[in-house]
Amino acid sequence: MKSSDKRSSRSIFQLSIINCQISILLFLASCSDVKELDAGFMERYANAGPPAISAIYDVQDTAFAAPLSGGVLNQYIRIKGQNLAHPVRIVIDGLETDIDARVYAESGDAYIRIPRYVPEQKTGELYYETELGVAKVAYNVSIPEVQLDGLVNEFCFAGTRAQLAGDYFDLYSFGDTTDASPVSIVVHQDAEGYRKVIHCDSCTETFTSIIIPADCPDDALITFTWPRMGGGETTRTIPFRPVSRMLFGNFDGDMGWWNDMGKEWLAACTAPGAPASQGYNFLRLAGTFAPWDWDISGFGCNWPFDIALDDVDDYWFKFEVNTAPTTPFLNYGDAGKYGVKNGGYRLTLAGAPVRGQFDPVSDGITNTNGKWVTIRMPLSELVEGLEAMPKVGDWVSLEFGTQPNTADDWVIDHSFAQFRIEPKEY
Repeated sequence: MKSSDKRSSRSIFQLSIINCQISILLFLASCSDVKELDAGFMERYANAGPPAISAIYDVQDTAFAAPLSGGVLNQYIRIKGQNLAHPVRIVIDGLETDIDARVYAESGDAYIRIPRYVPEQKTGELYYETELGVAKVAYNVSIPEVQLDGLVNEFCFAGTRAQLAGDYFDLYSFGDTTDASPVSIVVHQDAEGYRKVIHCDSCTETFTSIIIPADCPDDALITFTWPRMGGGETTRTIPFRPVSRMLFGNFDGDMGWWNDMGKEWLAACTAPGAPASQGYNFLRLAGTFAPWDWDISGFGCNWPFDIALDDVDDYWFKFEVNTAPTTPFLNYGDAGKYGVKNGGYRLTLAGAPVRGQFDPVSDGITNTNGKWVTIRMPLSELVEGLEAMPKVGDWVSLEFGTQPNTADDWVIDHSFAQFRIEPKEY
């Protein structure tokens, strides 16, 4: 090898060493940055000892103004404390929590969505475990019982899907359609010897329904039995098409109409654009109603019930309503005791001195979108001021009226059907 080639090789070797030294220095410098980053990361997600809980808040309470001692299902909470990172088990008042799906935890904060189910046993505490220890604090989660009000439309037809009015059905196995289901649903009509066992057709957090058997007769009852939290069972019976409880039937015969206005409302039920009947004629108020006009009619029947005045709190005054999609119930605020609240309707039964108020918007109903929906008003609101209830066979009238309470016309298309008296408990 020539001396010039040797010198060239030494130069290349020396240059490689220099480049390697530079690379090592750069690597060490970058490692220093990583250590600094790791320190911040570790400070945020590392635990120095067992977990400790100082307070619990709703996540929307960003000012930490109202610490919680309890919560509700599906609530999103924030735990403040120390050493909360890397939880391995969290149990909130008996509700085992999915760490991967419902928890995000750092050393000083943990965000948790309370599970939505019924625990086998409530513990009254929040249990928080990491690999370094356990923290427990008193904490109660309200577990609601099933709320079953009835059918959304009691006068739907046999053979159709009927939505249940109420809540929390999914928590108590209403969606279990197996033979071993803890929920029993029996449709029965004792006068005709009819009895059929059914299951829910659909059950989610927001919607639960049944299919009414196609051969189910009117005046049937539906009895539900389900497990009660903590043991035992609850039974509730609701009606299906209670035609025997109707006051005015098909609005035919001698109704004692007060004026032609009521007859026009009745005739409108078969006019173009009217909703489909549920088997009976109904009153349809469709058109323009002038501001502050007192549009009122009345009609009557022979009172069919033996209800004492002391017992009126045990009864509903019920009917079905239907609003055209383009004309929802109106919300114009409260016009006072003698005005029409929220674009509501006034009803007076049996000549009671105080008119009852059907205030749909305040009751949470703005638009039925062309579907029939059952309304439940306490009977006591329609007989307030009476000294005695009507006797069986007495002639009793229902005064039905509406009064726009703004400076604008009302343009509405609202229908009312099947006025009746029903017990709150069957």
